Amino acid sequence: MDFGQFNALQNLQNNLQNLQNNAANTARLQQLHANDAELSRLRQLLDEEAKKPKCPHCGGPCEQGFERCKNCGQEVIWHGRFVGKPGSLERLKAMHEQHEQAQRQAHMARMEAQKRAAQSVRRKQRSERLAGLIFWVLCFPLILLFLYVLLYFGTDRQLPWPDESFFNELQQAFQDFKIKRS
Repeated sequence: MDFGQFNALQNLQNNLQNLQNNAANTARLQQLHANDAELSRLRQLLDEEAKKPKCPHCGGPCEQGFERCKNCGQEVIWHGRFVGKPGSLERLKAMHEQHEQAQRQAHMARMEAQKRAAQSVRRKQRSERLAGLIFWVLCFPLILLFLYVLLYFGTDRQLPWPDESFFNELQQAFQDFKIKRS
């Protein structure tokens, strides 16, 4: 066997080993994905359990609406989403009312924030429109002056400079425009 054949055989063995390693890695990766999915599912279940109201007797999570705790078997009472021991209905009602009031206040705060944001947007749009109007009011006479100078120097004949009647007509046209906008 010569050196070239020996290298080819060695390369084939290395490729076979790489394929076996890749297959093993693929299987491990699939198992890791399955474990990750199961872990995510368990975390979600734990989060749901943690969000449930706690039994006043044992502190375990209670299923809403049941009259007995599933963990300790003691009797519980419900008012809204709050759970308590029998005989504590007034305290549960007060807690429920506080919760409802906090929800209303949070809702009103959100509505007020949205209202302020909308007012801010309207104010900004109004100022942008005003800036545009001011820009054109200032630029319009300059444009007219530029056109007049262009015509004056661009033609062979001499054009007369605008007299007072031209400015009076321009002022009257501007006032008519303001009246129409109102």
